[in-house]
Amino acid sequence: MKILLLGNASFVEDSVRSLSYNYKICGVSYSIEEALALIDELSPDAVIIDADIRGGGIANGIEIRKRYKNIKIFVASDYISLDILQRAVSNGLSGVLKKPLTPAHLAETLQKIEKYGSDYITKYSEDVQKEVIVFYSPKGGVGKTTLAVNTAGLISTLEKKLKVVIADFDVWANVEVMLQIKHKYSISDWYSALSDIGEEEFENYVYKHPAGFHVIPGIRRITESSIFTHEFIARFIEALKNLYDVIIIDTNSVLNDGSAVFFE
Repeated sequence: MKILLLGNASFVEDSVRSLSYNYKICGVSYSIEEALALIDELSPDAVIIDADIRGGGIANGIEIRKRYKNIKIFVASDYISLDILQRAVSNGLSGVLKKPLTPAHLAETLQKIEKYGSDYITKYSEDVQKEVIVFYSPKGGVGKTTLAVNTAGLISTLEKKLKVVIADFDVWANVEVMLQIKHKYSISDWYSALSDIGEEEFENYVYKHPAGFHVIPGIRRITESSIFTHEFIARFIEALKNLYDVIIIDTNSVLNDGSAVFFE
């Protein structure tokens, strides 16, 4: 496979060093104009674009795709999120690669594209960093919970393939009130579940909202807020990352050692 690189000097140098033993780097470019000229001259099989290049990796990829329909086009990014991956693929690009580039990761991505075609994005979950969206305000009554709940509903409606959960870490447990629901289990039960049951049983503890997202209600009594330790919250978030694509957190207005985990 012949590859053309498009990016800044450090990206190009690092990528040549990493990929050249396994792939033929037929050319390097530092601007979209230079890349377009080299594609005509060198006929590469694939173009890999640095996400940090002037104008943006996806925008430059779209410009190349307008002229060349059969070439593979990848964006190389420090961070692979569902949003970046979906924007790239929906605009006709082949996919997103994680920097620094490695021959193994490129080969694996090419195999997925070959096997699954346009559906390969659904097989990409191990490369996608889960989205954790935290809603916080030092003052109550500003619409924090309303925004959190509406965000969960909006994402679930627009992106039906994504598994979305909203967890209520506010001591006043307003998510249940906002949604007008009453669930058997609360976040206090998760505190016990993390120690006593396996992750595969966690979904038994969530409320399944008709809009498609899951809800983990807040504590029942304010005295239960002692469970919100740094250790519990960190383990809780990691457990949710194994189950959900998007995790929405409604936080307490008081910052402490435990809630600081959300901002790390």
